Amino acid sequence: MTLQPSRLFRSINSEKWWNAKLYMDDEKLDRTIVHCHTKYKLGHWDTEVEEVTLFALFRQDDQLLGVTTRVPPGLKLTNEGYLDYIMEHRDQWDNEQLFPV
Repeated sequence: MTLQPSRLFRSINSEKWWNAKLYMDDEKLDRTIVHCHTKYKLGHWDTEVEEVTLFALFRQDDQLLGVTTRVPPGLKLTNEGYLDYIMEHRDQWDNEQLFPV
């Protein structure tokens, strides 16, 4: 089986997802950004951004939806703006997973 590049996605450890869930519970939130990964064109010393990957968690009824997506590198939004952008551009999601609560 050959993996297609479009099916590969960056991932983070389960502890970050769990901590985000606890944060959402404590703060009574319905959504939050779990992690942001920025890839620079020439490495970490460069200032030109090549790609931004966001990990977000959304509460949906009795489940949590974990989403991994890439956003345009020049996009400058607040955290709430990024969360709105993610929900408005479901076709750009790299991965999604439901977690029971």
